Amino acid sequence: VSVETYGHPYVTLYRPDLLAVLAEAVEAAAPGTIRLGRRAAGCADEAGRAVLRFADGAAAEGDALVGADGIHSAVRAALYGPGEAEFTGLVAWRGVIPMERLPRRLARMVASNWVGPGRHVVQYPLRRGELMNFVGVVERDDWLEESWTTPGTHAAMRADFAGWHDDVQALIDAIPQPYLWALKLR
Repeated sequence: VSVETYGHPYVTLYRPDLLAVLAEAVEAAAPGTIRLGRRAAGCADEAGRAVLRFADGAAAEGDALVGADGIHSAVRAALYGPGEAEFTGLVAWRGVIPMERLPRRLARMVASNWVGPGRHVVQYPLRRGELMNFVGVVERDDWLEESWTTPGTHAAMRADFAGWHDDVQALIDAIPQPYLWALKLR
């Protein structure tokens, strides 16, 4: 369907793998350009140059700045103000599952969507089929933390998907560590 509709196949990527490919390409083109271990604190346009300030007091400058410093972006805040994100009423569970932990019927190179009242689940393979990504979205108003790294519990995750198909339960059970975050808009 993707090829017929868009002219290209549907592709899923694992963020760490994509970042590694991009970092390798940048390093090949301009060795020493990427420096890790710093936290962005803000940015400014100074005499037509983009200046990025770091929390440790250091700065870097260039022709352009790409603000890819996370959901609590200092670059975004510097450009558009510190405005609070608006809660969507949706909370997402996520987990990355080693494919060998899944029953054979689920360990496939196929993306699937499970849809039900007030919630849905998306699963899709990553890293050449070594991993399966799980994202389960639930309408809730009791979780407001905006973070990709807040651990949740299997019990709470199972409660949000109680009564769902056995395959969804098998996916939940196979997740080494579920994470929970509130989906917010800016």
